Amino acid sequence: MDNFIWCPLGCGTGQVHYPGADQPLVYCPKDSRHFCFRHRIAWHYDYTCEEYDAFLADPQGFRSEDQRQRDAYRALELDHQRYRQKIADVEAQFARSLLREEEASEARRRAEQERLELEHRLAQERARREEEERRVQEARQQQARLEEEENMTRQYLRKYLIICIVRIAGQTTVGTEPIGSSYYTNTDSV
Repeated sequence: MDNFIWCPLGCGTGQVHYPGADQPLVYCPKDSRHFCFRHRIAWHYDYTCEEYDAFLADPQGFRSEDQRQRDAYRALELDHQRYRQKIADVEAQFARSLLREEEASEARRRAEQERLELEHRLAQERARREEEERRVQEARQQQARLEEEENMTRQYLRKYLIICIVRIAGQTTVGTEPIGSSYYTNTDSV
């Protein structure tokens, strides 16, 4: 019998494994464990039979398909991690550029606000100075009117005083004209 096999696990039982080497996984009911029909050892769970043969041929350099897939998965995961890091770096750079742009915009807004406030203050100062100049001008004009009125009053009083003095002193003429003449009696022209 070609497909008869003794259990290599040490229980001393044997059985016929009809699929043979085509399906090498054999179950031992006495041990409740699996073994390999082809290699006559406990089942090599991490390797297929072909991988186990390759392992036996080169134990130092051997990599099973599962190990290669894990390595490929790790490499892929590292690539994804690098890509995620690149994305995070780009997002951070973009956020910094947005922040710089926002700060620049805020600085422009503040500068514009300061410019407007300065213009407003200058306009207020200019208006205050103009108002002050207007008041000074009005005060000068008022002062000039008062001085003119005072001069006119002085002239009138001087003429009136002279007339009064002349009348009180009893003189009949002042200068070349008599006291009763229109020059001294006409107060409208004085």
